[in-house]
Amino acid sequence: MGLGPGAHSYVHPNRWANEGDVKRYISMVNDNHRPVDFSETIDKDKLVSEMILLRLRTPGGLNEDVFRMKTGEIFIPVKEIKYWMNYSR
Repeated sequence: MGLGPGAHSYVHPNRWANEGDVKRYISMVNDNHRPVDFSETIDKDKLVSEMILLRLRTPGGLNEDVFRMKTGEIFIPVKEIKYWMNYSR
């Protein structure tokens, strides 16, 4: 949960960013408006692709059990897909 100007937040399935300009942020808050610059709903396809792309860039990598729990999908590494594609020929 991000707080303040320019902060980004994610609470499944929603992601949003607060207004980055401090003066506009304060004005929006003073006018009892949510100081949101943009928001989006993360659907299953986007969640799957973001989990793969973002987790593979970290030292811990992609945990297959967490992936399955959050997406309901089974993660199959590319090398296994290639193996089974060649095996089925």
